[in-house]
Amino acid sequence: MLCAQRRARFKQRANILWGQAWWLRSHLVSQSIKDHAHTFLSENQNEMVFIMASGRSGTQLLSDLLDSSGKAKVFHEPNFWEDVGTMDTFRRNTELAERYWKDFRSLEVYKRSIVSG
Repeated sequence: MLCAQRRARFKQRANILWGQAWWLRSHLVSQSIKDHAHTFLSENQNEMVFIMASGRSGTQLLSDLLDSSGKAKVFHEPNFWEDVGTMDTFRRNTELAERYWKDFRSLEVYKRSIVSG
């Protein structure tokens, strides 16, 4: 039992550290892909709507309702589990949140848009 608890604590700490290293993960993506993503998002920004809210506020329900219309591509984007440890930091630091979006999360939006295209 103790070993299972230790493994769970280790996994939780590893996830937090991995989430805090989003900037390192963003360096694993080629600049070419980042450039494609930012160009795509810039060219299509007039067709995109982002709805942001805190957890447990009904975003999944809203996503399901919008998606059921069939007139829009809707993605409910929960945080990566690993990134949950960094969310409080982003709420307090606007500059860091903007870097996180530009260098890392925008790539996920790009990938989802291209795959569903």
